[in-house]
Amino acid sequence: MMQSIADFCPQGAEAGVGLAVQDDKGHYLFFLAGRGLYCPPGERFYAGIGGHREAGEDWLACAHREALEETGTDVEVLSAPETWYIPQVGSARQVAVSDRPRPLALYEMIHLPGTPRAGEVYRIVVYQARLCSLPAKLQEDEILAIIALTREQVIQGSLPL
Repeated sequence: MMQSIADFCPQGAEAGVGLAVQDDKGHYLFFLAGRGLYCPPGERFYAGIGGHREAGEDWLACAHREALEETGTDVEVLSAPETWYIPQVGSARQVAVSDRPRPLALYEMIHLPGTPRAGEVYRIVVYQARLCSLPAKLQEDEILAIIALTREQVIQGSLPL
């Protein structure tokens, strides 16, 4: 039974933080991958703000560092009304966690074939957040642009066509 982030992500596990950043109108902010990130010719992909947790870094410090690195501004991390566990296999389910602020999701991702850690689990703690100011100093190798999507667009984008 999961009761904390530590139960989801044991010591030494590869992990990171993702941010479900919303603007004042409730749109979710994502970035379009920049030149330094692989994308097949003629295609674009968007991703959330976040990244790998450094050794000895706590979850919130990672969230703030990644936001500053990727957007040039800090974030206010918000407590989610509920937490979802999204396993690598099986259905997503709501879980109770004692950590505050409460994460929005605990997500297990599998490294893709052909990558150095192919088949290994990467754990992502996803927090709801709000930018403290407008993005600045985007690194074009990583982020080409920031886009705002409605909740419906986010859901539609995650469904197969």
